Amino acid sequence: MTVQQEVKGLVHRKEELYFVLCLIVSILVYLTVFISIIGIFIVIGLFVLGLFLHGLMIGHIRGNGIRLSQTQFAEVYKRAEQISKEMGLAKCPDIFVLESGGILNAFATRFFGKNMIVLYSDIVDLIKEERYNELSFVIAHELAHIKRNHIIKQIFILPAKWVPFLSEAYSRACEYTCDRYAAYFTKNYQASINSLTVLAIGKTLYDRVNHQEYVKQLEAEKGFFVWLAEKLSTHPTLPKRIHAVADFFHNEEAKDVRVKSNNHYFLFILGFYFVIFLLFVGAVFFIQSAATNLQEIFGYSEDLGVTELMDAASVGDVEKVAELIQSEEDLLVADNEGWTALFWGVSSGDVETVQLLLSKGAEPNIQDVYGWTPLMYATNNEDADMVKLLLEAGADPAIQDNEGFSAIDYARDLGNKEIVRLLQK
Repeated sequence: MTVQQEVKGLVHRKEELYFVLCLIVSILVYLTVFISIIGIFIVIGLFVLGLFLHGLMIGHIRGNGIRLSQTQFAEVYKRAEQISKEMGLAKCPDIFVLESGGILNAFATRFFGKNMIVLYSDIVDLIKEERYNELSFVIAHELAHIKRNHIIKQIFILPAKWVPFLSEAYSRACEYTCDRYAAYFTKNYQASINSLTVLAIGKTLYDRVNHQEYVKQLEAEKGFFVWLAEKLSTHPTLPKRIHAVADFFHNEEAKDVRVKSNNHYFLFILGFYFVIFLLFVGAVFFIQSAATNLQEIFGYSEDLGVTELMDAASVGDVEKVAELIQSEEDLLVADNEGWTALFWGVSSGDVETVQLLLSKGAEPNIQDVYGWTPLMYATNNEDADMVKLLLEAGADPAIQDNEGFSAIDYARDLGNKEIVRLLQK
């Protein structure tokens, strides 16, 4: 097996699967949001806000942290450079040490195309006892996140984080992958196990822990809430991580412990999603019902008074309009806005429909609730042919609306000289 094949085999078998699922969910969310112009601005606004806050965090780290270099913690930096090179990274990312108040952790991040690793000071304290190999595992783990592009991928699947269990499952698979990378490239199995144990008990007592007994807790601690706590976490439990590293590298410690997957708890997740679905459907029906009730309370109604003749005129269906007029449909009936079929015909821009309505007695000088006439709407649409047709039918360009403006005033505001000339004849 070549080195390239070995490295490829380090990737956890579920990492790609969960990433694809997260990506599909995220794309669906993005498409749903982008249907609305408001949704686009909301997404952009949240992205800019997140970028700003992330920039503040990066600024704090760079302003207060201690950056490793060839002259600052040189031994640690040298090891980081070597691992970066072996992993195939173009360059070793900037590594900062930051006071953590007792927290044992580290993380990789990225800002405007520049990778960075932050080591909390308490984990770096390992070098006081010459535990460089243990610290190297932590650094290699974070370098693996960069190598696998986990940070960039997280940006694309942000909406999936709103889906319980899914994004956490992907994150846990990434952690397993990075543990394997770190153990493989540091070439020190015991230091890898020690490093994970430090995260559990601290840097003082970790070397007194019986790793085999610690891993055996997996067989004892397997209740529902233990399972649920892990499924809602971005990291696997530490005994599982230790067991996974031991099992992957065929260590004897892993043989005595069998990690059983609690498949029966999987039904809980399915049930959870089903309940969420029911709540969503219920919420939709509730909102629709509430909207209907509000319409009834405040006097709103979906019945806008639009007749079949108005519908036909609005789409320029001349044959239907002629048929309805033949059946003695009233041309002067108006909807809730004061629009007759003629208004709808003018709005459609269909000259033939308007010509038919006018020839059958439609009133060209009728005004809607705002005082507008069909001629004003034709003028506002800058439809010169429609304006000419209405004028020939007797439309009065001097009629004023509720605000005291006439069709000529609107034509002048629009700067349409042709329509102004027609109206002034």
